[in-house]
Amino acid sequence: MAVWSFGDEKIPIIDKNQFIKTPVGEKIKNIYLVQENQRTYENGKQAYNVWLTRGIIFDMGENQIAFEKDQWFSEEILVHKGYDLINRFASTDVFGKDWDSDIIAECSREIIML
Repeated sequence: MAVWSFGDEKIPIIDKNQFIKTPVGEKIKNIYLVQENQRTYENGKQAYNVWLTRGIIFDMGENQIAFEKDQWFSEEILVHKGYDLINRFASTDVFGKDWDSDIIAECSREIIML
């Protein structure tokens, strides 16, 4: 469970950076749910197969706002603003890295329009 809140607070480190302006007062035209299927195989036998929600993209036509979960177990959520934001999500190739040599890891992505 999570609670979101938005405020008009000034944070010095954020004030010093440049950001893409994305109007929030627009109508949402599409909502995309970004799903991933992560699988591992150990010695040729499937050991892990799970579907998880990587993120959600709100599309206002010219602009998008996306919330991406950094890792399946992470509480950190990355916020992207701009356009073509699916290209800013972490690559599915990241899941396949840094496994023991006898483990093969695969990840595929599916985008569902709600």
